[in-house]
Amino acid sequence: MPVKPPNVLLLMTDQQRWDTLGYTGRTPCRTPNLDRLAREGVACDRCLAADPICSPSRATLFTGRYAHATGVGNNLELPLERPTLLEVYRDAGYHIGYSGKWHLGRGRGALAIGDWPGERGQGYKQWLREHNFPDTYPYMTPEFSFPTPGTERTAGRISSPHTAPQEGLTEWLHDAWVVQRALEQLERRPPGQPFFHVCSLIGPHPIFVIPEPFYSLYDPADAPEPPNFADPMVNKPAYQRRSIWHGAAAAHGTDWERWRRSQSVYWGFVTLLDELLGRVLNRLDALGQAEDTIVVMVSDHGEMMGSHGLFQKSCMYEESLRVPCLVRAPGLIPAGRRVDAPVSLVDLAPTLLALTGHREAGRSLLEPQGVDRSGWLTGQERVPPANRGATVDQAAGGVFSEYKPYQGEGGTDVRCVIGPRFKYVWNRDDRDELYDTWADPYELHNLTSEPSAATTLTALRRRLADWQRDTADPLAEEAARAGHIEGAT
Repeated sequence: MPVKPPNVLLLMTDQQRWDTLGYTGRTPCRTPNLDRLAREGVACDRCLAADPICSPSRATLFTGRYAHATGVGNNLELPLERPTLLEVYRDAGYHIGYSGKWHLGRGRGALAIGDWPGERGQGYKQWLREHNFPDTYPYMTPEFSFPTPGTERTAGRISSPHTAPQEGLTEWLHDAWVVQRALEQLERRPPGQPFFHVCSLIGPHPIFVIPEPFYSLYDPADAPEPPNFADPMVNKPAYQRRSIWHGAAAAHGTDWERWRRSQSVYWGFVTLLDELLGRVLNRLDALGQAEDTIVVMVSDHGEMMGSHGLFQKSCMYEESLRVPCLVRAPGLIPAGRRVDAPVSLVDLAPTLLALTGHREAGRSLLEPQGVDRSGWLTGQERVPPANRGATVDQAAGGVFSEYKPYQGEGGTDVRCVIGPRFKYVWNRDDRDELYDTWADPYELHNLTSEPSAATTLTALRRRLADWQRDTADPLAEEAARAGHIEGAT
């Protein structure tokens, strides 16, 4: 008899930093359910967003292609009109379920979603009305948002670091509603049919308004000031100080005391989400499906939380790029493994396709640009060591990220290559950046002007140019000229 294909359950959060996972020991934040996933599967400890903002990052995750190849360059360039993982699995006979945040519009990318309660919209609001629950989430109100310079329009505002306890019960929250819909999808899935289900939460994306006891769960006094909070930004790109992300941070305060509460509430938000995702994992167990299901947990990007004088995301610092990535697959992946070499969210699609036996179908439809990391997860391929050596070849390896600003943001186009040790950033209209993330984990010292780093800088510029050429990046020639890369395009 043929072997039944494994199910896939994808759990997503929005704007969650890797260091919030309890098992890392980096912060007081507790995540017992996600820690369980890490124990029972593989934890990719340096997973990086291929684009550090919501829509482009999600497009790379679901297509296996970089943002410049998906048509979703920023949060305004929607909808996603390319085929996605969901389409591959639908065509392979899977039941497709999606609960929660999609953030990619209603183009082709969404057509494969058959069972979809939707995002924060009419379904949730109707549910609140039916149960006589108030909507106490003050999104985009003046107290919890920051205006884009030059406009006071609601559409021109971004969330601020301000916090407040939310009235009501946890069960009234949108993310609790999303999880309940995910549980219902698991319950009513067609018997005997494999499934690909997604449970996608909107937290811990600001605003930082959550109910008790989570709001007061962590003591602000336990939130130490990061070494890069007061970064003087010497030899750094000037646009970062012009951006809306710096404006929002500066408006909240340049004294860390104003940020302690924001940090502690962010941790409480993550613990709240961990409790909700634990419900999904427990229901999978109760239904007897855990042994037959690949569970993946990721976030789309991180959170700056005042580091380098910035808030939210949209930059190539580790706080913005580095995200949780946990994969559990009984019978396929040994339990308790850690991968510390850099991987990317763009690698998720080809990796899942390989683990489920749909590599060729996915390759034909998606034409993924990410790398199949299934051998790293299963232990069949050696993971390159990330904790020793700094040769030019090692420096020139790694993963890639990019960013395209939108009007009013005050940014510039960015391309980045990240190796085990070094990170190189090409800023289109500003100075480049080079960081030694081992010697300088808080990325305070830009090495582009250091003679001792010249060889590494040249190697990384060439590696970036090769990637841009190979992926048909429209900025490839311009970046190569700026880096003086002869014959790279």
